[in-house]
Amino acid sequence: MTDDHEKRLKQIEKDQRATAADTQFLISSVHHLNNHSRINNIEINCLEEVQGEDLTNMLISFAGKVEVQLGVSEIDKIHRINSHNKTQARPIVARFVSNIKKTQFMEAIRNKIKKGDKITADLFGSSKKNLVFINHHQSPQMKYIYKEVRQLRPGTVAKTGYYEDGTIWATLNRPGNPSIRIRTMEGLERLKGKARMKDKPEDSAGTEEP
Repeated sequence: MTDDHEKRLKQIEKDQRATAADTQFLISSVHHLNNHSRINNIEINCLEEVQGEDLTNMLISFAGKVEVQLGVSEIDKIHRINSHNKTQARPIVARFVSNIKKTQFMEAIRNKIKKGDKITADLFGSSKKNLVFINHHQSPQMKYIYKEVRQLRPGTVAKTGYYEDGTIWATLNRPGNPSIRIRTMEGLERLKGKARMKDKPEDSAGTEEP
């Protein structure tokens, strides 16, 4: 009887581990699909709300100022979304019809910033000149991961950003500046593990900043 009881107990433990693994896989799959569904989206923050505002024309006008031709037919949707931060204007989410146009748009913004220019509200037709931030539209989980990765700067991580598919890259502050790609919470935990192993050599896994 004792042997049978131990066998049943071991089988139960094995089944529980398998169930936990399946559950984690499903959770990761849902997060991946959630993030992938935003691949054509951008998020605009710190642009004041104005009654009767025409977000479509504001975006098209701004695109022209960063030398990107953008037509109404290339914008699938654009709207403001709710935010927990009640002290700032609600963020704007815009979905492009194609990822090609979204990539072109974001590349133009990066080039402008690299030249030392700033993205300010007046470029959208506002009377104000505060900084406006334009990023890939991330799922809540990826936003949390990105925040955690940034907190590892400048010790473990030298710099970080987003790939075009919305996943995160982080360049380690190590000889050779290797970069890694982070897609999940497990990837974040592995990165934090590297932070606890500062003196060990690192292998490059991923690519440099796109």
